Amino acid sequence: MPTILITGSNGLVGRELIRAFDKLPEYTVIATSLSPDKITMPDVAFHQLDITNRQSVAQLFNDLLPNVVIHSAAVSAPDTCETDKELCNRVNIEGTQNVADACKAIGAKMLFISTDFVFDGAMGPYSEIDIPNPVSYYGWSKLEGEKITQQLNNWSIVRTVLVYGDTVELNRSNFVTWVKGALEKGENIKVVNDQYRTPTYAPDLAFGIVKAAEWLVYNKGNEIWHISGPLPLISVYDMALKIAAFYNLDSSFIETIASASLNQPAKRPPVTGFILDKAANHLNYKPIEFTKGLEKLGL
Repeated sequence: MPTILITGSNGLVGRELIRAFDKLPEYTVIATSLSPDKITMPDVAFHQLDITNRQSVAQLFNDLLPNVVIHSAAVSAPDTCETDKELCNRVNIEGTQNVADACKAIGAKMLFISTDFVFDGAMGPYSEIDIPNPVSYYGWSKLEGEKITQQLNNWSIVRTVLVYGDTVELNRSNFVTWVKGALEKGENIKVVNDQYRTPTYAPDLAFGIVKAAEWLVYNKGNEIWHISGPLPLISVYDMALKIAAFYNLDSSFIETIASASLNQPAKRPPVTGFILDKAANHLNYKPIEFTKGLEKLGL
């Protein structure tokens, strides 16, 4: 029975992964996070873990001997990474190196969760063979994490795009919950009209990662996978309008704005989104479109 250890279990992606693996009796699931467990599940063992503490990571992995480590813990806020590069380095690069080294020491396989922000957004949507060229420190740090992962003998990388889902009990919101919450309060929000994505429903992403992990478990080779919502591309502004329409909220509070006008510390790639042919053909990945995702959310 393979043992799957997940870092960042208190995040949106980590939580959905735990839910997905917990439904599969052929796996033993171990959850780890920096903060205390927020997703108590009777069949899932939880351990607090600071991935920046090299000795702690090595000790825990040596004690638990997971077969596959899915590394989703990260500083994922681009502006935080841009303004606090030391923190970004410590978590996204050094932390990933600690996880990779601990995997190597026990012979575990590693699956690294990455992002569309490894691309510059000049020629999206992207396939797995396109060349990364990040325009932000966050994107650069995740690309460094990919390179660290690829130094192992057995690895997989899953890149994704603008993940949305249910954030109950979680610290951070996502785009859907932010727009919905602001409009419900009658707050004015500014949303960019020049960034295009393929937004990803979190349970779809979890399904894709499970399939990528199984690919790795059964020694089918080291791969990069693009796992996101489906094409066509949708602008971030149009996403906000769809959210307003779905929840019957007043879209007049949404102001359209160009990215440059926001003066955000981190530059965003204008057009990303993913071509999903590889995941569809090999992992049977069939994501739902954005409005269907809102229906399933049930917020």
